[in-house]
Amino acid sequence: MVPAAARLLRRLHGRTPWPPLVCWSGCASALRGWLRLLAHKLRKEFAAESRAVVAELFAEMARRRYHALRAEHPHLPAPEVDPRAPALVMAALYQLALAPGDAWLWRSLGGPPRGAEWLRAARLLRPLNLEARWRELSVHLGEALIVATERLPARVPRARALLADMCFQLGERYGRQMRDLLDLPTETPVQNAIELLRGTEFLFRVNQRHSVGADEAARHGFIDGDACPWHPRPGWQAGHCGIFGSFQGGVCAVFGLRYRLMETIPKHGGDHCRVELSARPIPLRRSADGGPIDR
Repeated sequence: MVPAAARLLRRLHGRTPWPPLVCWSGCASALRGWLRLLAHKLRKEFAAESRAVVAELFAEMARRRYHALRAEHPHLPAPEVDPRAPALVMAALYQLALAPGDAWLWRSLGGPPRGAEWLRAARLLRPLNLEARWRELSVHLGEALIVATERLPARVPRARALLADMCFQLGERYGRQMRDLLDLPTETPVQNAIELLRGTEFLFRVNQRHSVGADEAARHGFIDGDACPWHPRPGWQAGHCGIFGSFQGGVCAVFGLRYRLMETIPKHGGDHCRVELSARPIPLRRSADGGPIDR
């Protein structure tokens, strides 16, 4: 990329808060991509049925989130009164009209909107402003992981390790792409990793209040913050932190760094979580909960 363009992109990337439309769209795109990748990773176990399996997981997650959404937005009809409402609201929320290739995700929700249903989907979502849509979607990634870890272990060997490895690989890919896109300097690997981690954290409303530190000479850094929007959800466990931490571990690996969860609210209590980055190699072996063994 032209250096001037890379510098401009880096300034924009580091200039949070980003507009709510960017955050809502970014969350929608990231969630659809995560679910597509999960279907791809499950092909070994389910072959052509992997999409159907993920569509079932998505439907369960959507039903849970629709129930939570109705508590905040009582204009939304009850599913027993309007059975199509959850599918329509989720289609509008996930910007499915811009990504029709992902319509298979709605298979277990009665299918995507058809014809005039698209207008009704837009009307149902209209009372939620852009920030409310972003805030809602930011919770879906954690809810999807909860459902996946509840439903997949009975059908997939080492399901949690599969999810952790998938997140690690996704983090590596994201880290390489953003490193090259932003033309990040090679002499500041710790700052680079923290910059990319904070970008994804902001998008999913993780550690909204936080402090960071980077010591390039010692190849050490940290992020200490007020955690994520997922840990209060029913079913969230410390192991889920390890699985999603694998994504950050993949990002850090691109810069030759190791990512460690030092404190998490589900495991240690309190009101904050802390991660540290160091130069030691990243372990590739996985524990039963999907995280690196020495994490």
